[in-house]
Amino acid sequence: TDTTKNQGTGQTKIASKTCIFFSRDAILDATDTKIGERSVPILNAGSSSSGSTFTLPIPSGALPGTNYLILVADGGQIVGETNESNNTRTKSIFVAGPDLAVTALSAPTTVTKGTAFTVKDTTKNQGALPVGKGSTTSFYLSTTATLGTGTQVLLPVSHTVPDLIAGASDYGVVSYTIPISGQPGTVAAGTWYLIAVADAGKLVVETDENDNTRTLRVTVK
Repeated sequence: TDTTKNQGTGQTKIASKTCIFFSRDAILDATDTKIGERSVPILNAGSSSSGSTFTLPIPSGALPGTNYLILVADGGQIVGETNESNNTRTKSIFVAGPDLAVTALSAPTTVTKGTAFTVKDTTKNQGALPVGKGSTTSFYLSTTATLGTGTQVLLPVSHTVPDLIAGASDYGVVSYTIPISGQPGTVAAGTWYLIAVADAGKLVVETDENDNTRTLRVTVK
């Protein structure tokens, strides 16, 4: 529903339309999609017109997450007004979609170079809609707990995750051996962080791209 008001001191003289746009941000521009409109009758000074509830389509290319409805009074710009800069009002809406996250991660707290160790993870679709495709959960050893902020090594093993319906999870188990010192792919002894990354290839458009990682501290000997 919406209410369009004539805040001026004179009658509008002509009927108008309040137009509704779907936007990725809160700024109206040429990239936004018009998804509806309603007729507004001639309004006397200080009078209003309220629209009844009606259903609007979500554009097929809309991305999951926070989007915006932008309502524009006199969308056709046919009414001469004393102030043309106050014709819009914005409302945020949340578009449902998938949301992959690593909800569990386990590995030995101490691993030894040259000896295989097992990594187990659970990748879950926490979103409201199916993923629609398979994805990959990858694993890194990093000198810091935050991916991309320190030295990191991508492990050559991964968890292949099938398409997940809303709320579904997939359990993965991989085994890896850190090469001994002097061999390619080895890492220095000491404290490292094992980081699991859901949808590591960024192939899935999600409602939240910031909850895809889970971290575990390990000691390499």
